[in-house]
Amino acid sequence: APLTGYALVQFVAVLAGSILLLDAAGRLSLPHLLAGVFYVMLSLGNLGGILEGRTWAGQSEVARMIVLGVVSVGLAAAGTLPVGAAALLALAAAGSGYWMLRLRPLLTSSDPRAVLVM
Repeated sequence: APLTGYALVQFVAVLAGSILLLDAAGRLSLPHLLAGVFYVMLSLGNLGGILEGRTWAGQSEVARMIVLGVVSVGLAAAGTLPVGAAALLALAAAGSGYWMLRLRPLLTSSDPRAVLVM
């Protein structure tokens, strides 16, 4: 149940981010749009791995949270993202990263098949 709860919260966040990405798609450069699409795909792949209890998913998810925090701060510094939104994203990323670190012992399957399919 703890892994499912984490996955549900992250899925809702990824869904919201996907909607915002689709809304902004016409205003984004192709590289920025592709980066957003890659991030959404990585996020969904991680959530699948978490639900399957794969050990690799914990490491990948923590890395994803670090990237989210760093990119949020970078976008705010560049003036692309409002500081308040960047702070909220960075805080959410830190909290989610901490949550995943606490859940990592529950990820016990070393089966790499999900990685190969992604």
